[in-house]
Amino acid sequence: MVLPAINRIFFKRSFLWAVHLSGNFEVLAIILGMFFLTLIIGGVAMVWAIVFPRLIELLEWTAAIYCVSLTAPLILGIYWSKATGKGAVATMVLTGIIASAWRVSGIESVTGVHFLIPALVFSFLTMFVLCSSRRV
Repeated sequence: MVLPAINRIFFKRSFLWAVHLSGNFEVLAIILGMFFLTLIIGGVAMVWAIVFPRLIELLEWTAAIYCVSLTAPLILGIYWSKATGKGAVATMVLTGIIASAWRVSGIESVTGVHFLIPALVFSFLTMFVLCSSRRV
């Protein structure tokens, strides 16, 4: 009784439904194993974050760098016709480096300017320069 309900909810209209119908349960076992491994790793990470509160600060910092690195390539990639894929990747990498350097070097505490502001400006300028030159 429970198995048909799981089939309807979890497997239907997905890759797993095709695997289930074909009878190749080895692939199904691998995918479900990866799913449960992800849950275990997530649970360990959650406990680790509670035990070590400074980890939350690190996660906030890396998420901020991730977001600021993606802002210019995403916006300009959608609305600017000259945007290129190589320029977007180069912008993301360079922006991540600049934001990390600004934060780690201590310039933020000296100037009082949060590291996201110069990183965002640098991100848009880099994207404009790299994609306008058409070299990248």
